[in-house]
Amino acid sequence: MIKKKYVFKWGHTEQEAFNLIKQSITNSPSLATLTFSNHFILYNFSSETSYAAILTQVNDDKIEEPISFFSSNLQGAELNYSNAKK
Repeated sequence: MIKKKYVFKWGHTEQEAFNLIKQSITNSPSLATLTFSNHFILYNFSSETSYAAILTQVNDDKIEEPISFFSSNLQGAELNYSNAKK
């Protein structure tokens, strides 16, 4: 679009893609505020090269909500850890 002879095109395909992006942004999960009086639930996952964790909590409406997400790639000696240590 920075070239003078470029023709801007916004058709049905572009509009559909734009609508999907808007929907994804508005429906993305948001983090809940933690309540120390409620129990926490920790989910953790690991693969050969990375690990991840999700901290959740059940709110007063009995709905489990995410509080925090964490992930990282394993590097160096960490790649040799057993599954239990990961």
